[in-house]
Amino acid sequence: MAYPVLLEKGHEHSAPGRLVDPSLPNRIARNPLADFECEKGAVDFTLVLPTYNESENLPLLFERIDRTLRGLCFEVIVVDDDSPDQTWLVAREFQKQYPWLRVARRRGVRGLSSAVVCGFRYSCGKISGVMDADLQHDVEVLPMLLQEAAHAEFSVATRRAAGGSDGECSALRRFGSTFATGLARFLANVPFSDPMS
Repeated sequence: MAYPVLLEKGHEHSAPGRLVDPSLPNRIARNPLADFECEKGAVDFTLVLPTYNESENLPLLFERIDRTLRGLCFEVIVVDDDSPDQTWLVAREFQKQYPWLRVARRRGVRGLSSAVVCGFRYSCGKISGVMDADLQHDVEVLPMLLQEAAHAEFSVATRRAAGGSDGECSALRRFGSTFATGLARFLANVPFSDPMS
């Protein structure tokens, strides 16, 4: 199951410097990446990984990303909401192995949506995407999504496509997802098979 959301950014510029991960506390008014500046379009693709207690998943996830996106000019920004399992610290250790990896530790603010916006705001990519770090999203779908995004404003992978699944979700969660999907399609009047993405 995979459904990264990709948004076109535009522009071509020189390669970016290194993204910093300040350890100072930040609140909603101060984003953890505010000290880093880059030109939009400095890399082809930015993948944002919002995390909370995902440290055990990082080794396999980073290995899959490195293998799948090899040959592309990309960066990955882990935006961690000060996880008790220190996901941000584990991610920083992997920066030695993966030069494309950037890490932001957010303190005093939590939430998936704001983490995604944080990553997008400080991305250097011509195209920015987001994906969960729980290993339920298929990293190998990313190249196909990037191809599709070259011809559209954005592309959305869906668990409703051929070969997709709800993973190991309980019947109650599947029912909730189906209900929310129907409601979102009706209220937003969108044709997506998986508007919750």
